[in-house]
Amino acid sequence: MNTKELTIIGAGSLGSSFLSAGLICGKMSETLGFRRIYIYDFDKVEPRNLLNQMYRPKDVGESKISAIENIIQQFSESKIIPKNEKVGPKSNLSGVIVTLVDNMDARRQIFELCRYRADIPYYVDARTGLNEAYVVAFDPRDPDCVERYERTLYPQSEAVQAPCADSRSIPTLWSVAGVVQECLRLFKKKPQNAALADKATAFIAATIGKVLVRFKTQKVRDTEEFLETIIIFNDLPYLKTQKLYLHTQSLKKT
Repeated sequence: MNTKELTIIGAGSLGSSFLSAGLICGKMSETLGFRRIYIYDFDKVEPRNLLNQMYRPKDVGESKISAIENIIQQFSESKIIPKNEKVGPKSNLSGVIVTLVDNMDARRQIFELCRYRADIPYYVDARTGLNEAYVVAFDPRDPDCVERYERTLYPQSEAVQAPCADSRSIPTLWSVAGVVQECLRLFKKKPQNAALADKATAFIAATIGKVLVRFKTQKVRDTEEFLETIIIFNDLPYLKTQKLYLHTQSLKKT
């Protein structure tokens, strides 16, 4: 089982926020024990990306992967392997997968490459709108978990068109970054799940500020978990966060 590699798919608003919080601020590779971190993206930095992503004005026109590699090297010794390409059948995905893309069709295609793979023990998917987000984490080798997750997928044509991301989305993006990082901690420290759930709550509360947090971990079966996190911010579009409702629960099969 490959637990030493982390693959991050997407370096846009969600992906760059997660990388900022995890790699630069949190030194995620050292903290969580990932020896290699792969980052996939095929876009270039546009001026509008500067509003809510980690890129700098001088990065405009460069590939996001090249810019991210340069930024991270200035702040962290984390060993990253940039992949300036779109994930597809020829992509050599392995290890723990974190999907941070902004398209439902791409999300389904990525999962089809990851499910029931012996070398992919954990899968995290994060989705966000302007003031709300959804994060799910599970074992993609388990049929029950796969079935539950696939019920959350739908065509991009059915997705609600969210407003273009800007600085108002930063609180949501950073809260999601914290939740994803805690999902990874729970995976790496499975024997201590109960204690770490409490620590995860404290971490998110300390990171976001004034929050109401509920973090619950339950078993789907005797050995597997399907964690679902829903985040809803009120009082936006203001950057001051008055309330954050974070509810994590396991889904029971229906």
